[in-house]
Amino acid sequence: MDVASLSWVLGLLGVAGFLVVAVVAIRSATGAKTASASTDRARVAAILSRSGDGDHLSDEEAAQLRQSLERIRSSEPWQPNAPTPALTSSQHRTSLTPREAEEHIAAWMRQHGVHDAIATRLTNDGGIDVRSSTVLAQVKHYIGTVGPAPVRELVGVIQMDAGNRTGAFFTSGTYSSGAVAAAAAGGIALFRYDLDGSDVRAANAQAHALLR
Repeated sequence: MDVASLSWVLGLLGVAGFLVVAVVAIRSATGAKTASASTDRARVAAILSRSGDGDHLSDEEAAQLRQSLERIRSSEPWQPNAPTPALTSSQHRTSLTPREAEEHIAAWMRQHGVHDAIATRLTNDGGIDVRSSTVLAQVKHYIGTVGPAPVRELVGVIQMDAGNRTGAFFTSGTYSSGAVAAAAAGGIALFRYDLDGSDVRAANAQAHALLR
């Protein structure tokens, strides 16, 4: 083999070696990121399980929860193509109860990247039906039209929220033009879903932006 051919072969082997190293590095980084996200999700679930609904956290647990959620949010934003969570056997009917709807929406939010979303208690929820460290949501489960008043109430809650969280409104009904205008003015994401809990979908620009 002449010198030119030998140089060409050595150069080709060098490029191939670099590509192999790059692929291994990318796979290692991806694996580490996936493992880290899984660890953070497990830590969030464990903390929320120990504290009930998250109201009774120690300072250390609150710090751990905050750090884990920040890492999860930075790597896994709202996921628009995530499937709607499966209904339980008791929920396979034409309509959910209002409480089941709240729990179902909380599960839908968790499946779409809001990993600490939980349905609030039946009393003293301040009008908020599902909450997380980043989103406060109201769920109106009925056949009818949501007017501007409940949307404005949610806007007021969001404006007073020290956590600077996003407001989201879910209904199995429809929204009046006044409700849509109030949501646009207050930055509230509007969603609609079917009475049986299926097909949760964005109903305004703010909701579409969350799911990008």
